[in-house]
Amino acid sequence: MDVVIEVFFLFDIILNFFEEFRNEELKPVREIKLIALRYVRSTFIVDVLATIPFRFFDLTDYDKNNRLFFILKLLRCYKLKELMDTKNF
Repeated sequence: MDVVIEVFFLFDIILNFFEEFRNEELKPVREIKLIALRYVRSTFIVDVLATIPFRFFDLTDYDKNNRLFFILKLLRCYKLKELMDTKNF
């Protein structure tokens, strides 16, 4: 199940580089460079952190890593909520 979610999140990251938005004047912005720049400045880092499959890393400090995994799971919850709100599921 984790793999399906990670692939879904990765697909969403790719789509966000091409999804138009409206500027301050409420005009649609379709220029790829501006869209990508806006995305990188907004939620790109959160999206990448929520997508990284940390289960493949050898993390030996259990207590410290347990907190890290909890934070990453919270990021995934935030990401899922964001996807459901913006994609009209």
